[in-house]
Amino acid sequence: MGVKEMLYGVPFVVAGLFFAFVSVRQSAVVVGLFWLLHGLYDLVHSQVITNTGVPGWYPVFCFVVDAVIGSYLLWLSRRVPDANLRRA
Repeated sequence: MGVKEMLYGVPFVVAGLFFAFVSVRQSAVVVGLFWLLHGLYDLVHSQVITNTGVPGWYPVFCFVVDAVIGSYLLWLSRRVPDANLRRA
């Protein structure tokens, strides 16, 4: 994994850690949206970064997994008070 790929991943790691430990209103919405954005990143990853070790099917698989998790978090945000993940 190169420096460029780590730089693209930093916003996702920072957001995930922040919302995992800090009680914030609407955190389920924000994390769900970040998860969906990561899924989109998976789809365009090969156009941004060349990684010969990634199988051709993997970006679509990752997108589907990220879309399911992101969608679940958005669904969950409507059922948790203040959409706060710390209360889920």
